[in-house]
Amino acid sequence: MTVSDALKFFEENAFHVSDTTMQQVRYCTHRFCETLGFTLDSPAEMVFNKRTANAFLRLRLIKAKQENKDKNTASISANYFLRTTQQLFSDRMVEKYNKLPEPIMVFRKVKKLPARMPEYSFKEKKPIILKCVEACEKLKGVDRDGYLVFWLGINCGLRRKEIAFAKWSWINEAGINVKPGDGFVTKSGKSRFIPLFPEDIEWLRSNDNGNPYILNGAKTNRYRTAPDRVAKIIRDCGMPGSKSLHELRKVFGAYVASTQGIFEAQKYLGHSTAEITQKFYADIIEPKPVRVQIK
Repeated sequence: MTVSDALKFFEENAFHVSDTTMQQVRYCTHRFCETLGFTLDSPAEMVFNKRTANAFLRLRLIKAKQENKDKNTASISANYFLRTTQQLFSDRMVEKYNKLPEPIMVFRKVKKLPARMPEYSFKEKKPIILKCVEACEKLKGVDRDGYLVFWLGINCGLRRKEIAFAKWSWINEAGINVKPGDGFVTKSGKSRFIPLFPEDIEWLRSNDNGNPYILNGAKTNRYRTAPDRVAKIIRDCGMPGSKSLHELRKVFGAYVASTQGIFEAQKYLGHSTAEITQKFYADIIEPKPVRVQIK
């Protein structure tokens, strides 16, 4: 099996990933090979192993040093390229192979470089969040799809892709059931349920346009055009980070975690472990003092 064969196998069998992720895997795999002097015709076992993975990380750091770039930023970038390339042999993909060589199985689990991800405290984020909410609320009655993107993000914690594929059939008398089907797969591959207040369900249904999907139009509008309008508003409000729209999901997750607990937040967000929720979604919970009273 060559690198080209592995890429082709991924493209034909990775039904669980979005088109954007597919493009990222292709791009990062090309860069991985290029950095190490391999081609797409090189044997996969020679390209994907522990030695080459560590060599790739080391070369990225050396290049960053030569260009006087920040080491931590370079480590984050290098980790991203390696992690994305490793998706060629993710757990779901391994299940589709009859058997993979041991070096590739080891390659899948190579440890990344230590890196400190950027953090923002609640005090730093809260004013921006309030500004974002105020700006997005102005979409109501003016931009139907834009407001629904905002609403589903901040009140249901839906991802961009989930918002794009959200159907009226997902909504019942108790809430919204995010579920795979008709060409759509959730990130975890599983369904999850988010409870909603009766008045919210009634408001949502009042926007029913008679089409299967909650947002209007073709996939381009549902996945890119309408969400991009909301993402721009969030960026213009000064929200840091590259995934502007995802900040709405973080606000939802943090709010659930602070009011109902980390395990409820994990369930509503669809995370595989509570640790993921704690690490990435509980960072804007406002700290509160505790007084222990023993009676």
